[in-house]
Amino acid sequence: MKKTQISACIALLLAGAAAPALADDEVLTIHGFGNQDYWRSGTTSFSGSGPHGTWQNDDLGLIFRGTVNDKTHVYAQLQADATDPVQVLWMFVDYQVNDDLRVKAGKVKFPLGIYNEYVDTRGLQLSALTPLMYYDALDIVHDAYQGAGLDYTAALGTFGKVYLQGYFGNTPNSPAPYQAPAFTSPADVLEADTNDLHQWGYRVNWETPVDGLHLLASGYDTKTATTSLGGQTPNIVGNENLYIFSVDYTTEKLDVKSEYAHHHFPLLDDHPGLSSHAWYLQAGYHLGDWTPYARYDSVTADSAHGGDPSYYQHTFVVGIDRLLLDNLHVRVEDHLNHGYAMPVFDGDIAAGTGKVDWTLLAVQINYMF
Repeated sequence: MKKTQISACIALLLAGAAAPALADDEVLTIHGFGNQDYWRSGTTSFSGSGPHGTWQNDDLGLIFRGTVNDKTHVYAQLQADATDPVQVLWMFVDYQVNDDLRVKAGKVKFPLGIYNEYVDTRGLQLSALTPLMYYDALDIVHDAYQGAGLDYTAALGTFGKVYLQGYFGNTPNSPAPYQAPAFTSPADVLEADTNDLHQWGYRVNWETPVDGLHLLASGYDTKTATTSLGGQTPNIVGNENLYIFSVDYTTEKLDVKSEYAHHHFPLLDDHPGLSSHAWYLQAGYHLGDWTPYARYDSVTADSAHGGDPSYYQHTFVVGIDRLLLDNLHVRVEDHLNHGYAMPVFDGDIAAGTGKVDWTLLAVQINYMF
């Protein structure tokens, strides 16, 4: 992590700690989470796994909450894993204007879909591995935006309640080479630098009159500039856009979720870009300390090659969760995969070289404190 990042994070947290203590005396609170996974895949390598398995899938995060006054709080999350250094995933100021309206400014988690705001905290989710649409390699959802957002709650009387979120800013990741895996010949590989110019987005979360049922719509539109390496075709401006429709039904015993996402990423003029879509249906049932669950995932990573198993993947997941102690879970799940889009887009294998049908075993211990 850069020293400037550390200094900025400490300065914000100390600003909260230096404020007069409130009635609850919680000027600075720290919480955390983590997980340790074991993955073993069959004939197709994925994220470092293979026939011999790997333990190189883990996360440790710390979440800080600093209180400036009764309306203003500062939040930050530090996270690290076995392969990446410690980084500030998000860090923002939250100001509560009134009971219904909040303002956030800084580096803020994208309010996308059901999971994106807490996708790193595995203990708050049903399965060991996230639905495929949340994988970084697919590039549908992003970690955080740099900018400002509004959260507004509106009561609808007998029709329930609606939570409205909107934001404007840009994705703070620095430009990086983008390689379109649709081109397998070295002469045809397209590499480009992409940079987000600005972005706006939203999420609408309707808490319906049906107890436990939420219906959500979310998305973003990003104006991007794309430059091929070497600068042969500089400053090609396009629009990256995403929309997600989500259904979330949760009761004391039952947990059912389903989402559909469509994403378009612009490239250079002679390659019109990547359009992808993904959906899943997931269900779990709580039986005391045990929760069996299942999910069906479908991803088409490049619609122009929708019939090629290098660019689609259909996955059936079955697993079980065991609560060992408060906030300590162990999970075991099996993935039956048809197609291998995720290993291709993750850079594990080249297009056209994978086995169409393959399996993945995942074992996970996750905890929160």
